[in-house]
Amino acid sequence: MIGDVYLIVRSARPTPDDEFDTHVTEIPQLPGTKRAVLVYFAEDGLSPSFDAKRRARLSAEGHMVLPHALVANSNQVKGFATAFRWMGSRAQAFGREELERAFDFLTIPSTLRAELRSAIDAMVAELERASPRSANRS
Repeated sequence: MIGDVYLIVRSARPTPDDEFDTHVTEIPQLPGTKRAVLVYFAEDGLSPSFDAKRRARLSAEGHMVLPHALVANSNQVKGFATAFRWMGSRAQAFGREELERAFDFLTIPSTLRAELRSAIDAMVAELERASPRSANRS
């Protein structure tokens, strides 16, 4: 959580079931009020790991009531946003170059935006360090 925004930064790799389960159970345990969910896909070539079963579970657990901004350079994310809207979420897809528009959509105050950008940059850097592709370049 950054302020009242639940921030998720993802790689293109499929999310294992145990990670997804942890994600679903940790959301309600986070302290404070949650304004929105910002999902930032750090890589192109998304895996189709976010299937209907997982989306239905998020909906059943009440996680779709928050607005979602899905930020990626992938047309597949537009499909995710459509599926989220079918489940009652106010969701919108944005390209990575449209991060400011995503902040506007989620009504994130200007005082929180720099902190979110810094957190995104740090999380992307961590994903890059952990990536098998970066290990192969060494």
